[in-house]
Amino acid sequence: MKRILVLGVLATLVAVPAASGRSAGTLYTGKVGGVSGSEVLVKVQQSEGKPYVSRFAAKNFEVACDDGVIVTVNKATLKGRILIGNRGGFHEKNDNGATTYQVRGGVDGSKVKGTLRYSGSIPDGNGVVRECDSGTLAFKAR
Repeated sequence: MKRILVLGVLATLVAVPAASGRSAGTLYTGKVGGVSGSEVLVKVQQSEGKPYVSRFAAKNFEVACDDGVIVTVNKATLKGRILIGNRGGFHEKNDNGATTYQVRGGVDGSKVKGTLRYSGSIPDGNGVVRECDSGTLAFKAR
């Protein structure tokens, strides 16, 4: 099976200016589905007593493409304010027309866990565009 590395995929939400009283936040780090070399970064902050995810990044995870090629996504990021509900859950979907990046998770004390999915038209380093889908991938971060 052929493998390709995709460099610097970035999905950015509209950033909301920080309000006064914002905390410096907590950074959680972990892996995507236990995949060696993968990384998940989740930054949780508070503003006026309300928690939110200000940054979610997944690095070095694989997506399967329709032609059988496996592509490694170097980095996919969501930035902005992803609100955390009363029970600790959060979710966000970014669809830029070419790719869709979905994250669903929960913050529980010293850990964050959930799932992500990345799909759509992904160009490789040689200019070939492939239709790819990661499927649902679990992540854990502490």
